[in-house]
Amino acid sequence: MRIYLFILICLISLNVYSQTDTVKLDNFRLPTTPAASVLNLGSTSITRPTTPQGVGTSLISGLGGSTFNPNISLEFSPYWLKSRPDIDFFTYYNISRNYTDIPAPDVWNNMMKTLALSVATSKLSDQRDTLSGTRLAIGLRTQLFSGKIPEQLRRSVRMLTQKIDVSDYVEKGIREILEEEAENNEATVLEKLQNKQINETAIIELVKKAIGEYVDLRRDTSGNQLLKSAAYTLIDDHWTDAQKNNITLVTALKRLRAAVLDKSIEALALQKIKSENKDKVGFIWELALAGVQYFPDNQFGRSLYQKTGIWSTMSYRSPDQQSEFSGLVRYSFSKNDSVSSHFDVGISANRIVDKGFNYGLEVIYRSFDYRYPTKDINGNNIQAIRSGSTYRIALNMEYKISEVLSLNASFGKDYNAPFVVKSNLLAVIGANISLPSLAGLGIER
Repeated sequence: MRIYLFILICLISLNVYSQTDTVKLDNFRLPTTPAASVLNLGSTSITRPTTPQGVGTSLISGLGGSTFNPNISLEFSPYWLKSRPDIDFFTYYNISRNYTDIPAPDVWNNMMKTLALSVATSKLSDQRDTLSGTRLAIGLRTQLFSGKIPEQLRRSVRMLTQKIDVSDYVEKGIREILEEEAENNEATVLEKLQNKQINETAIIELVKKAIGEYVDLRRDTSGNQLLKSAAYTLIDDHWTDAQKNNITLVTALKRLRAAVLDKSIEALALQKIKSENKDKVGFIWELALAGVQYFPDNQFGRSLYQKTGIWSTMSYRSPDQQSEFSGLVRYSFSKNDSVSSHFDVGISANRIVDKGFNYGLEVIYRSFDYRYPTKDINGNNIQAIRSGSTYRIALNMEYKISEVLSLNASFGKDYNAPFVVKSNLLAVIGANISLPSLAGLGIER
């Protein structure tokens, strides 16, 4: 831990110059809030309403009236503005209660579930921009493919779910036998046992039969046989132990019923799983885009389109969550006093070496076109055009403080001019904030 802090302090102390918009937009991962990122509002507080009324209130307070309020940042997920009682912890992670996988949602449905829209405004000027006025940015991010939770976590959820289901059916089966009421003056099962009209083995079979009948009432029967087998094994093992300790059958059944009624251990285990790190593994494909409209003196008629950012990353995370390989495609267009555009292609490899800490190497190739006003040797105004390519190579480190907050540092070679003014030595430190992936998801069954 001390070595991590030492490295971060060293990076902070380096006096390295780079352009603000380059640093903000050149992170390999997608921006958490595209609208804020394209306006370089990384440190601005972001409002994240979760109801339609909250979205409306935030939009009115920020965009309503005769002028735009400066430096607002808003993000919301349309799909989750509506209550989704049918989506709980299990269905969110495609885990069936029948102990099999639920097919992952198709691409369109997955995009809708992961879609987040963002809105931001700013009166700040970029370093190369002498224009003043209000900028309005609108962005979105989504996932075409979201990967899956690690197999070990999936097995743990299945096992706990099965234990809870088995306990439910065992309790129902035992209750039916112990609390059976006499009909048509016939003796109950326990009365027959007391009168030696039936033996203990037969009662065990009756309990199993009752359990089987309750299991067969399930609408989805795909997991019935597995449930019955687990319940019957629990009954047999408990009765075997009771016989070894000279415990009567009735006492043994009452004790087992009391035991299965207490599901606190399983419930606490499920709650712990819900709160633990659930980073998904496998193939993940993310998209994001944002655009900026400029309003001089808040005049709509004089507005002009100023900036575009488009990001796409495809990643593969190993099943053990220790390694990740990513590819990046990105396009950026900016029209201020100068006009610039660039197209990036990159790859990265990351490795987790300790809980919460990881490092990686990234390489990004950039093709650019840069047009800016200048004067010729005679003093005439002309537009200079500079095209070419450059690259960036960086060693990145990340320390995850919590599920939503992490510290990030990069060291290496940045892009050459015109993207870096004084030095292409790269040394950057910052923070990344992400939306919790399980907000509002319950585990109640």
